[in-house]
Amino acid sequence: MNSLDGIDNGELPTGGGKRAPAIECRRIESDGMSWYLCESGAGPDVLLLHGTGSSSHTWNALLPNLAGSCRLLMPDLPGHARSGLPRGRRLTLDTMSRGLARLLEAIDARPVFAIGHSAGAAVLSRMTLDRSLDPRAIVSLNGAFLPFAGATSHLFEPLARLLSATPLVPRLASWRLANRRAVARLVAQVGSMLTAEQLDDYVELLRSPRHIGAALEMMANWDLSSLAHRMPELGVPLELIACERDRAVPPAQARGLAAKLPVARLHSLAGIGHLGHEEDPARVAALLRRIAREVDIEL
Repeated sequence: MNSLDGIDNGELPTGGGKRAPAIECRRIESDGMSWYLCESGAGPDVLLLHGTGSSSHTWNALLPNLAGSCRLLMPDLPGHARSGLPRGRRLTLDTMSRGLARLLEAIDARPVFAIGHSAGAAVLSRMTLDRSLDPRAIVSLNGAFLPFAGATSHLFEPLARLLSATPLVPRLASWRLANRRAVARLVAQVGSMLTAEQLDDYVELLRSPRHIGAALEMMANWDLSSLAHRMPELGVPLELIACERDRAVPPAQARGLAAKLPVARLHSLAGIGHLGHEEDPARVAALLRRIAREVDIEL
């Protein structure tokens, strides 16, 4: 596979060459959008959401370290990898939350446990606040819950809007990132170290102008101010896993959130960065299993 421009081009990246057995992927039409959903295992439903610029492949290294006694639901976010874009709608937190709620209805899924990486954790929290998701607990892996602070908020968001509205930019970006060395630099900037095979997975993703364009649009329209205001209303346990080498979402954000929210609990992991669940899947999986057991789920 050389591109993700078309949504029917072969297999997803395999997460560093390791693909858990019995993963099934299918395309689902829901609420005017084509979703790409991967599933593994059988039992109570568990929803896993990747972050901006990634795809459902990010969980593949983790899966062999889980028990397989739940049905793991791993969609590609709108516009990412093999999922389509919502017709006539921007990629906002509201759009994604509502769209995912309709997807869960379409497949008759009722997740009892939810795991989100980076922006995926914000989507899960918004869905829970909107009562379209009712998990026993939410696990945030380096969750991005807070708006950009200070001058950054005035610079980054307008820049992202400008870039996402310029069709040539995603193509130039995909061309610049179409090699392992460039992707390795990008991964290093968020504090992570991946294997050559894992880097190749991201090279495949970042060769797609459509995928890059969706990530830029998502960042341009990602207003977390209202979510930050509503987070004290969250009524389910929020387990905040903060990887200490993360340079994309500083661990201080998780520490601050844990200090403010009675439902939140902090778990710090040293030695890994923003993609910690790909760097050290065995250690992250052990923590996830322990958290799940506390709410009577065998993950």
